[in-house]
Amino acid sequence: MDDLLEEAQADEPDWGAAIERDARARSDLESRVFDALFPGTGGNLESHARRELEAAGLFKPNSDYEGMLADAVMALVRVFASQGHSGFSAHQTIELFRQVAAFKCLTALTDKPDEWMEVDGNGLLQSRRQSSCFSEDAGRSYYDIDERDIGGRVYHLTEPYK
Repeated sequence: MDDLLEEAQADEPDWGAAIERDARARSDLESRVFDALFPGTGGNLESHARRELEAAGLFKPNSDYEGMLADAVMALVRVFASQGHSGFSAHQTIELFRQVAAFKCLTALTDKPDEWMEVDGNGLLQSRRQSSCFSEDAGRSYYDIDERDIGGRVYHLTEPYK
């Protein structure tokens, strides 16, 4: 019986190694597709970004996330550089990206019912557009838990939905 068990285990594939090989192959393919779509220009922005990330030690294997943060920033820089922005459109694009990447709203919250969801069964609503915002009056006003005043919550009025 032990011989049969040993034989079965010997024929069993190494799933961990197979998954790791698959992940490496997928990552390699993604890198090659990205490189084809956004070839590095070697321009001033890319050079500056690489120099600053290297100076901060972010490419090193012992840095946060084993150097993956620097790679991610360089990928964003390559996409941005490939778009050929002027100074004005570059500033606008960076600001818009910063806001949406941080899950911030580009326009005022409204009292439109589908912008809010009930979260506690007692009428407390959470914004679907900005998860840090809550309303206790059906979306007519709200407070943002990321904003704190010395006296407590800071309340805002929503834009009436038309």
